[in-house]
Amino acid sequence: MDSKLTNIIRGVVLVVLGVLVAVCGVGAAVNTYIGVVAIVAGVLLLAFTAYSVAKRLPLPAASLVTGAILITIAVALFMGKLSFDVFVSLLIFGLMGLGFGLVALGIFEIARRFVVLGISELFVGGLLILFTALYLGIPEFQTAFWIIVGILMIVFGVFVIVSAFVSFKPAKKK
Repeated sequence: MDSKLTNIIRGVVLVVLGVLVAVCGVGAAVNTYIGVVAIVAGVLLLAFTAYSVAKRLPLPAASLVTGAILITIAVALFMGKLSFDVFVSLLIFGLMGLGFGLVALGIFEIARRFVVLGISELFVGGLLILFTALYLGIPEFQTAFWIIVGILMIVFGVFVIVSAFVSFKPAKKK
């Protein structure tokens, strides 16, 4: 598997999770759906890691760690060991961390002269930070938050899929 296929899988998982979150919100029934998607995504990421090791490619540590975390979360959800409140807290702070990571990655991409990619990552990361801060600070915002997060996940998932097919070239120096 190459990075194009990995990005397509990552994008599809984001779109599916985004649709589930936007349509269903977050609740006990969605925990099951998220658990199923998390275990499938985790297994795919671990399979990608095993494939890379078998082909003597560089070890994709991020795929290994992410796959293991996803499978652990799925098992905890299925066993009832992860409470709804803890799951939501993990999700909120995870989304906030993802927002900070995307902002940092966007700055890095702009410095590498991948301006369009960098700006889109800055935009999505900034929105994630803003919306998680609003979720934590304004209780009335919590209902609309899940719809917005689902839509952002869908948009970012589509962006990841499209970016797998489009080759981004750095801006030319003047």
